[in-house]
Amino acid sequence: MSMGAAVASTAGELEIVDRSDARGRLGAALLAVLACLAGSVWAFGDTLDRPRAVEVRRVVIPVIEGLPIETARERLEGLGFVVDLAFQPNERVERGLIIGQKPLAGRRASQGEVVTIVASDGPLGLMVPGVVGQQGPDALTSLAALGINGVAELEYGETVRVGEVVRTEPFAGTRIPLGGTVRVFVSGGPAPRAVPVLIGKPLEQALAELGRSGLAVGKITRPFRADQVPGTVLEVPQIEGTLLPKGMPVDLVVAGPEPTAAVPFLVGLQRSTAEGLLGGEKLKVSVLASPVPIGDSSAGTVLAQGYPPTTKLALNTVVQITVAVEEAPPTTVAPAPTPAPTPSG
Repeated sequence: MSMGAAVASTAGELEIVDRSDARGRLGAALLAVLACLAGSVWAFGDTLDRPRAVEVRRVVIPVIEGLPIETARERLEGLGFVVDLAFQPNERVERGLIIGQKPLAGRRASQGEVVTIVASDGPLGLMVPGVVGQQGPDALTSLAALGINGVAELEYGETVRVGEVVRTEPFAGTRIPLGGTVRVFVSGGPAPRAVPVLIGKPLEQALAELGRSGLAVGKITRPFRADQVPGTVLEVPQIEGTLLPKGMPVDLVVAGPEPTAAVPFLVGLQRSTAEGLLGGEKLKVSVLASPVPIGDSSAGTVLAQGYPPTTKLALNTVVQITVAVEEAPPTTVAPAPTPAPTPSG
């Protein structure tokens, strides 16, 4: 026996058993199981890879002719369509209104499909070019080159430089008939400012009014007026309501305080010098003499002053100064002459 083994049977005879045959059948069974598993995996993967059929809703396309562009767009997009806009000249329909659509109204289309709407571009003619920002004369030249009549009009603008085009009517991109006219609005710079009511107001209030009006403060003079409260605006060169360029200064005449003068340092000065200083300050002088011995070095100088130095006084106030004056020498009386004796006889 080369491959089998001897097994005793019930009859007492030996039986040959081939074990290799059993192993072969087991291997074949394992291969069959693996094949089944592979097939199942492939089938499952194929199921995942295949796209699932999605049902898309079909909607009736509405009538949008005659509607404004934005209204038509909102209506179609609200139904789930993608909107494509095109323009076409039209002599009868106002610019911006829908004059056609594709697909036509009443047909069914799937949500997500493109619906083209055609809007009127106005009468066939010339399209207004963009000239905003150009200098006025250059803009008129550009329009004339296209056969468009341009008419310049002044318009004030706070931010646009003087002479530049602010806007046009009709605006750029609009179609106008051949030989049509376009109004070109040219910046005149900031609008003029009116002079506010200033006379009779306190200076602080007047300054605030000028600032709010867009005008500047010019020269301020402060003359004294005895019948006016200091700080009150008395005069303005321009009358109320006068139009001035923005930022132009406005001069003001304001009631000032009563003028004063400062008392100078006088002690130790010669009388003439002290009187000159006081007169220069528009102050009056009163001199009080103070006798000093003959030959005293202080003679002729100011010994004291009625007001301390730097004191502020109203003009024409009298300032008293004390001046050293030498005492008069003693008066000597000559003795009376002795009368000559009268001769006798």
